[in-house]
Formats: sequence, structure tokens, C-alpha cells
Amino acid sequence: MKPTRPGFNPFTVCHPLFQESSRNMRLSPRLVTFAALTVVGIQPWLASAQEPVPATPGTAPQAVPARTARDVAQERRELAKRSLAILDNTLDRGAATASFIQDYYFWSVRHTGCEIFLSLPSDQPGTMVPEIYLASLKPLAGPEIQESLRHHLERMRALEIRYRRLEEQGILSPLDYQRILDHRIEAESWVLREQARRENQPSQNPKP
Repeated sequence: MKPTRPGFNPFTVCHPLFQESSRNMRLSPRLVTFAALTVVGIQPWLASAQEPVPATPGTAPQAVPARTARDVAQERRELAKRSLAILDNTLDRGAATASFIQDYYFWSVRHTGCEIFLSLPSDQPGTMVPEIYLASLKPLAGPEIQESLRHHLERMRALEIRYRRLEEQGILSPLDYQRILDHRIEAESWVLREQARRENQPSQNPKP
């Protein structure tokens, strides 16, 4: 066997991790050998640490409680209700900004849509969009949906009154105020369309 020259470590030639470091750094043979053994010894530990931990015998994953579309609509309605309460406080304090307009409109429509969905009978297709209800579904005899549409209109009217002063004072841009007017007109059209649908609905009691 050919003897190796003093200071030569064959591991630095075989292991690619230390080829470059051995050429660029003046490391002692003992230090190179110690580092190589450390890396080789730590690799099995890393592999074992990455292995998935087996599940404890006898424990089954907990079942997720079944939720219905009605449960989701109720939760969504409560979320919209809380958001509107926060926005109403802001509106009362007079601290509303231009971005407030879309936030207030969004949560008002969301609350109205949930009220519509929760008022629809189970044998009728459901929707949380007021426009789809007015265009595609039959009107209901109960007052719940009509009252929800009127409440939305009242909120849009309050928004119009609040921002009218800001638009007159030059604080709110005319374009932002036009958006408020459009929201109020849309809400008013929903109320009138629902009222007309109910009036034009054939009577359930046939004439003798």
C-alpha cells in the first residue's frame, strides 16, 4: 500500500462536502476529520427526526360537526350584524371616510341577503343575493323579506343624508356621492319590485 504524504486526509478527496473547503482553507487534518465525522454522524439523526410520528393506537380523529347551509347563513348574518353595528357607531361620530361607503353598502347587502335566504322555504331554491331573489324566485307572503329590504333602504338613505353635507362642503368628491345615490336608488328599486311582485301575485283562493 502506497503511503500517504504527511498532512493528507483521503476523506477530503472522497467527500464532495470538503473538497472545496480543503482547497480554500488551511485546515489541520484533525479538524477536517472531526468535521467529517460530525456530518456523517448527524445525517442519520436528521433522517430519523423527519420521520412522521405514528398515531397513538386507539385514538380516532374527531369528526367535524355537520353544518347546513342555514347554519352558514346564520353565522354570516351575525357577522354582518356586528359589522354594521361598528359602522353605525362610526357614522354617528361623523368619522366616516370615502372607503366607509363601500364597507357600509357591502355589509348592508350581506345582511339583507342572509335575511332573504333564512326566510325562504326549504322547498324553494335558496340564494343570498337580493337581485337573484327578485328576478328568479317567487315572492313570499310573509313580511320578513320585505322588511329586510326596507331596512337596507333606510341604511342607504342615512348614508345619503350623512354624506350630502360632506359633498356640499367639498370634503367628499362628487363621484363618491354619486355612488351613494346609486346605492340608495338600487335599494329603493328592490323595495318597489318586491311590492309589485306581491301585488301581481295571483290569489291563492280561487273564485267561486
